Amino acid sequence: MSNCLCLACDRANSITTKFCTQCGAKLQIQERYRALKVIGQGGFGKTFLAQDESKPSQPRCVIKQFAFETINPNASQGTLDVAIRLFEQEAKRLDDLGKHPQIPELLSFTIHEGKQYSGFQLIPYSQNLNFVYVSDCHFCLHSYENRYSTFAGSGNGGNIEIATVGNIESGNITTASNAGNAGNIKITAGSLTAIDKNIKVGDLVASSNAGGNAAKTGGVVSLKASTNIQFGYITTTSSNGNAGNITLASANGSINTSSADINGGYISATSFAGGNAGTITLNSAKDIKVGDIFANSRDGEISTTGVWNGGRVTLEADGNIETGNITTTSITGNAGNVTVKANLRSSVAGSLGIKVGNIDAFANGNGNAGDVKLTAGFDSDIKVLAIKTNVGGNGKGDGGEAYITGGGNIVVDSVRADSVGGKAGNIRLIASKTVRVTSAFSVNGKSYSIYTDSVDDASGAKGGTVTIQHSSKITNLLSPFVVGDAS
Repeated sequence: MSNCLCLACDRANSITTKFCTQCGAKLQIQERYRALKVIGQGGFGKTFLAQDESKPSQPRCVIKQFAFETINPNASQGTLDVAIRLFEQEAKRLDDLGKHPQIPELLSFTIHEGKQYSGFQLIPYSQNLNFVYVSDCHFCLHSYENRYSTFAGSGNGGNIEIATVGNIESGNITTASNAGNAGNIKITAGSLTAIDKNIKVGDLVASSNAGGNAAKTGGVVSLKASTNIQFGYITTTSSNGNAGNITLASANGSINTSSADINGGYISATSFAGGNAGTITLNSAKDIKVGDIFANSRDGEISTTGVWNGGRVTLEADGNIETGNITTTSITGNAGNVTVKANLRSSVAGSLGIKVGNIDAFANGNGNAGDVKLTAGFDSDIKVLAIKTNVGGNGKGDGGEAYITGGGNIVVDSVRADSVGGKAGNIRLIASKTVRVTSAFSVNGKSYSIYTDSVDDASGAKGGTVTIQHSSKITNLLSPFVVGDAS
């Protein structure tokens, strides 16, 4: 079908029609480019999938329409002048970048029936390349399959970099490889002086699925926005090598998954064999709400040799933090540390503070378990399921430290920081209001809610200390202090 370019019409016409059957607008730009369907729309205008009818093969391309004055009728002349300049600068930047063989080529920049248009190359879904886009404008990328891909059947995945001072919106982005290293994904929206600039993307995949003896790495994923960041899920895993690091930073907004089910919005930097897990860092000026977080080194389940570590997970927000399970385990090396910090500095009615599922930072080999530190600010609660920062199997490493400090209440299912052949970790639960440890687990047939023992006493290793502190009173009532079954 031939999509009418008129904003007030948008009629779908026959592919052979020259003029819109509803409004009469001309359907070809420069007697050459025909819009097929809308694939994006924002404050500057629309983006269309198109075809170039001047060539026998009629190759697909993309055309962008500038209609700022129609979409924003109340904008001042000064604002309109700035928008025009930015649209023209965007075309110039793309023209400069398009001279590189791996950058989409600018095909046209013209005026059609009173509106500016830019046309550029559509990158085929299967093509492996590097993509770099730098602009003073907004970015909207919804390719024909609602995603951008540099998937490599052989060789390495390509790098994808998008940087604008405006908003960035995209579907799924994949830069993976079945035989080599994954590519990197770097997306930056806004600047130090820009406000209200967001990133909204689909699923991000920068994984290496390569097998064999040669280690191949997952890619690095970096999302930085002056305001909000929203994504589907993110994975930088490696089937045989180091996983990639993941960094999400929001200067003035929140970090959220767009998944209807929070557990669908997971983040994974796991190495499945022969490598270290990646680090995962999320920093937000407001709230963080994501699904499960995985930074595991699973070597040992597959026939490989070496000592590999779990990845460090750090979540910090000035608002509330809510996640699914957090796992930083290692089969052969050290587990990763887990730090979750909600810096609430003033009382907000019903402040969530921190709400997390299970936290697993245990080690099964001779490495040490990871430390777990949860901190919530003024008058805010911490609610977490089971915390495991112990050493299992026949491991000789030390248990990790488990520190929970809350400005309100602390509710945790259970905590263990024991070790088989090393020192057990210390456990501290410090709340400005109440402490509740509500469940239990079994060790050698006995039930425990808090456990920080060292099994191998003959080696001189010792159990850890347990500190529990809470307020003596809340208003005129004694504060409850509960460990174990409180029913």
